[in-house]
Amino acid sequence: MSQDERNHIESLYRANYAMLTQLALRKTANKEQANELVQSVFMLACVKSTELLHHPNPIGWLVKTMQFLILKMQQAKQCEAVSLDECYTEPAATMELPLESLFPQTLTQHEKLALQMRITDQASYQDISTALGLS
Repeated sequence: MSQDERNHIESLYRANYAMLTQLALRKTANKEQANELVQSVFMLACVKSTELLHHPNPIGWLVKTMQFLILKMQQAKQCEAVSLDECYTEPAATMELPLESLFPQTLTQHEKLALQMRITDQASYQDISTALGLS
């Protein structure tokens, strides 16, 4: 960052810190969050110092950046506020597929029957082999 950019950002900071803090405070109702948001705005201003030095409306840039950061913070809060219970829905009865439709098409009828007995009836391997005449 050049000395001109540093001086420009410092003068913007001194002139607009209170206004940006009030803007953030109105939106967040939390003094600590408001101060953090203002600091974030000026950190971004330092990163974008060349752009900001030549910007036609640097105060507008600061305000728009603040609004963007507030929006991102509010979106993050909304994501945190959603509980898993709100997201969970029972599967519709019409969406249940027959077990056989989940089997690979390459299985023989005996193999499908063996899998179905094991999964649905929880039959032992000995019972399955006896029922299918494999032992």
